[in-house]
Order: sequence, then C-alpha cells, then structure tokens
Amino acid sequence: MEDLKSLLNQGIKFEDEFIELYFKVIKDEGFIEFFPDQEKAKQLLQKLITESQSHKAALETIINKL
Repeated sequence: MEDLKSLLNQGIKFEDEFIELYFKVIKDEGFIEFFPDQEKAKQLLQKLITESQSHKAALETIINKL
C-alpha cells in the first residue's frame, strides 16, 4: 500500500512540475511569441494546465481514499 501511495505522490509531483515547466518556458520566458496564433497558443496552454490540475486532483482523491 505504501508503494502505491509513493507512486501516487510521485505522480502529483510530476503534475506540479509539468505546470511549472509550461508556465516558465512558454509563458514566462516569452516563447509564446514564436507561435503564429498567440491567442490559440494561450488557449491550448491553459487547456494543458487545466488538464494537469485535474490529473493532480484525481491522484490526490485516490490517496485520500486509500
């Protein structure tokens, strides 16, 4: 059971790192400027972040129910 919780915690960490990476590299570092349709790129970036937050929430729910 502890191995499973450890894996789930690692998944949560990965989701946090994923969000941070996308914000830092694409938004904060100005790489968004390289996309021809910046508005579409921002929408897709937000979709990735929202999905990652959802994945993290699902993992947290699983841990809490174990």
